[in-house]
Amino acid sequence: MCRLAEAETMPIRVQEHHILEFQRLYKKIYHEDLSHDEALKQCIAMVNLNEIVYRPITNDDIKRFNALEKIT
Repeated sequence: MCRLAEAETMPIRVQEHHILEFQRLYKKIYHEDLSHDEALKQCIAMVNLNEIVYRPITNDDIKRFNALEKIT
């Protein structure tokens, strides 16, 4: 069974229906089953990667972009 207690100590929380949906999509794409623990681990890794890669655009970013646009 899943070690949800461990997952709850992490900065994000993955809900049960997200894990099940991840397992469903993984099976559909890769034709392999994932254990609940492995699906949880990969969900957390995916969310953590998204938090690293995704950064909201700030007003300062818009100002810098507009300044660059005027130069070119």
